[in-house]
Amino acid sequence: LRKIPAGDYTIGHTSVSANQPHTVNFPKDYWLGIFEVTKAQYARVVNNDKTSTDTTAQNYVTWNTMRNSAGSGSKVLDSGSFFGRLNNNTKNTSTADPCTGFDLPTISMAETANRAGLLSKYYTGETTTGLDEYANFASNVAVGSKKPNAWGFYDMIGNMRVPCRDTANTGNLATLQPNGLLPITSGTAANPILYGSSTYDGNVSKNDYSQLSFYGTSNAKSASYVDWGIRVAYIPE
Repeated sequence: LRKIPAGDYTIGHTSVSANQPHTVNFPKDYWLGIFEVTKAQYARVVNNDKTSTDTTAQNYVTWNTMRNSAGSGSKVLDSGSFFGRLNNNTKNTSTADPCTGFDLPTISMAETANRAGLLSKYYTGETTTGLDEYANFASNVAVGSKKPNAWGFYDMIGNMRVPCRDTANTGNLATLQPNGLLPITSGTAANPILYGSSTYDGNVSKNDYSQLSFYGTSNAKSASYVDWGIRVAYIPE
């Protein structure tokens, strides 16, 4: 995990009507996974399987499997879910209380880490030149196979799309999420917000900041997809 310090950050792009450039505030530090969760890591958390060495990104996991019955605004403690197991496996050793800080990122958390301080349409500027050095858009290969962004995060564009903690909503992100740590809980409750695009979009030109999937209206929380991965976020209590 890598820390994103508390403070104000500019996210958004003029090409996205629901996400014009705006300031988002993080009242405290948060952490985000440097890599997407691998199949080996997922097997260890969910099945206590320590034998897998598969370093490709875990996919075909539903939002409900990640968080089970927890609503967008709730902490995940259900041991039947990925994040519930992760939180329960990282208990406070002095009190035996489960951790409650691990979860999916909000859309603003994901984009802030993705942009790494940039305001351009792509990692490499306003055109796709050189983007294939950072964005994996060919297949689900080992995580970290491409270059990291300026803050050291890998596969933030391409590889897997990132389901976020938020409920799908067609409103303005600047209004919906001025506090980047608080998930959007209003909107289409059955569907999550997604971030970015994936290898399976098949075109590097799609892997840009204008292709943010805020709405996710056709992507149910109960369905699994070949291009849905997991990026672990941590917000300390």
